[in-house]
Amino acid sequence: MAVRLSILCSAILLSCGLAAGFPCSKYVFEFGGGTAYATQGDLKVAWKINTGLNGCSVDSTSAVGKEFIVRIRTFYNDLLLADTIQQSHYRFPSNIGNGHGLILFDLQEVDDLNSVYTMGIRLLANQEMQSANKIDSLNHYLWDGYFLNAAHIIYELDDTKLLKQVTNAYHELFPENYPDKKDFFNCYVDSVSMDLRRMPFVDGMDNFIKEVNRLTKAEFTKSQGFKIEAKISKDGELKTYEVYPSDYRDEFEQAKYLLSFTANDSKDQLLLISIGRSKNSRKYEIVNSRALLDPNSKKYEKRFRYRGAVN
Repeated sequence: MAVRLSILCSAILLSCGLAAGFPCSKYVFEFGGGTAYATQGDLKVAWKINTGLNGCSVDSTSAVGKEFIVRIRTFYNDLLLADTIQQSHYRFPSNIGNGHGLILFDLQEVDDLNSVYTMGIRLLANQEMQSANKIDSLNHYLWDGYFLNAAHIIYELDDTKLLKQVTNAYHELFPENYPDKKDFFNCYVDSVSMDLRRMPFVDGMDNFIKEVNRLTKAEFTKSQGFKIEAKISKDGELKTYEVYPSDYRDEFEQAKYLLSFTANDSKDQLLLISIGRSKNSRKYEIVNSRALLDPNSKKYEKRFRYRGAVN
């Protein structure tokens, strides 16, 4: 599936040029879709050109051989880096934008200096313990929604099949113009087969999080949250689990009986449940519930009505 992500274009940014005859933005960024989330470290941004055929469509070869000017700047328009390249991707230097939070990536064709295509990249502190195992790190990046970091690892692995699998799953989870944060994922990479595998489905999350909030009612202001990494058997049994940070292990052990799991594979599956705090910091909520529900269930349709852009 061709990558079809919108570019961050806002009145507060530099104008985003659109070529005449193209119904959508001329350039589409891989895993952009507004503001991409990333952690400080190795990043790679790639793009393709909208051909203008059949509405919005991209051609994987259309940017080959073109010369581009790329710029990385802060939200306040301070230039961090400028470069001229002849390729349809760009690897960020390590630590670029460190401490700036939101940075902006500008793309221009050398032959069309009047048009600027911009993607926002919000750099966040990575709270996960990074593993020496590249696949473990890749899965943490995917699960936390750091898709630019994940893409960098996949490019290093030179695994075009895996990149296509991740791209397809990304578009299924986040339809075009998806309005919310993309800081989670519903799949992981099997370290043996190197295939992308779907996490099992989880039921009972509403009652589970109510119990977690009851158990933590002494916390007037909730912490940043916690995560549960688990292994689920093919029969839907919770085999093993770890809670990070471990301070919340007791709460999970007391509330886990409210959860049930539905395996969608003949092998054991990995699962991540990400608990974050609400906007007012008064309660906990499940950040990645969209990734854990069966997309064909009535509960999913009721809770996540957005299925894609309305034409």
